[in-house]
Amino acid sequence: FFNCGAEPIETTIDLKRSGNYTVNDYLCDYCYGINAACVELNLLPGVSVVCFEGAANKNRILKNSSVIMPEFKAFLRAYDTSEFSFYKNMTLPFDITGINECPSFSGTAKLVGEFEIEENGRYLLEFCGIGGSLHVVLNGKALGWRICNPFSYDISEYMKLGVNSIEITIGNTLANVMKDRLSQYNSLTSLGIDTIYLRKYEI
Repeated sequence: FFNCGAEPIETTIDLKRSGNYTVNDYLCDYCYGINAACVELNLLPGVSVVCFEGAANKNRILKNSSVIMPEFKAFLRAYDTSEFSFYKNMTLPFDITGINECPSFSGTAKLVGEFEIEENGRYLLEFCGIGGSLHVVLNGKALGWRICNPFSYDISEYMKLGVNSIEITIGNTLANVMKDRLSQYNSLTSLGIDTIYLRKYEI
């Protein structure tokens, strides 16, 4: 929910089903939990982006977590080209725009790798330290884009026992190539990933 008008908006949102939700305002930087179907919503003009996250009447119980460490083949496509070209083999953590990599790169990086799942169950993939937007394909199934936290996916329907193939696409803006003599001193969001967690859960 976003208020693009000039006056504050105060209203009640009916989520239709009661349950446990997290309410995040990404611009005003606050977060709280609710257990209800109706929520009072206060949106300031132009400075609130409120998102509701959660599963109604379903509580996820985390059973265990592990860090997956695939070796990725990295491919880069600059903003002004149409094709990906092989860059290098990489492991986590990494930053394509790091000082020892391609600090002026603007475009898209595609990472292709594999990881193993040893037990059946319900799983989340959670990405930490993401710079830019994120898209994931697991075993040939596109899981969609994420442009802000939480960078996570429920992969329960798409995972399989044994080896799973994963393709990760991350992209940034033109800021890196548009630096001038003043903005060159501003820090920019990295284009990379710190950690990938595989989290097993129950409902």
